[in-house]
Amino acid sequence: MRARLQRLVRIALFAALIYVLSLASATLPGITPAYFIAWLAGFLWGSLAGFTTGALGMALWTFLNPYGPALPPVALAQIIGMGGCGLVGTISRMWLRDQHPPIAQAGGMGLTALLASVVFFVPVVVVDAWFHQPFWPRIVAGSTFTLIPTGANVILFVLLLPVVWRVRRFESQREPSSS
Repeated sequence: MRARLQRLVRIALFAALIYVLSLASATLPGITPAYFIAWLAGFLWGSLAGFTTGALGMALWTFLNPYGPALPPVALAQIIGMGGCGLVGTISRMWLRDQHPPIAQAGGMGLTALLASVVFFVPVVVVDAWFHQPFWPRIVAGSTFTLIPTGANVILFVLLLPVVWRVRRFESQREPSSS
């Protein structure tokens, strides 16, 4: 019971962090540490926690956005996409290891950021284009816009790699018992 409560508190804290960091970086269109936070939750605690953290954090941001909420289908795509970033975190456990050489770690982290960006932006761009028409020009424009945040994600994920290993060590020492 205690372990579940601790995990729930961690998910809530990370989701709140997604909202706060999105708010703090709102003037930089599409550039936010939110992708990394959702990814880190999945990397540390697994797919359910990662998806929940990303989806809950994005729901908070989407509906409490100071610029106003997105159109409901776009908001849903954003929520699902950010939850997907948490799933990418879980999947990336297969190839990210702190025993690998630093250049391999950086390369793996860069590919991870690219994958997280694609998982987020594909549903968002498609739904946005579908509802705002004309479809293909909107797909091209939306895809072009995603290049900046995707590049920022690659840089941010690689720069935050030491944080990943530090938090992972901390979490493994404090892993709650299943009682």
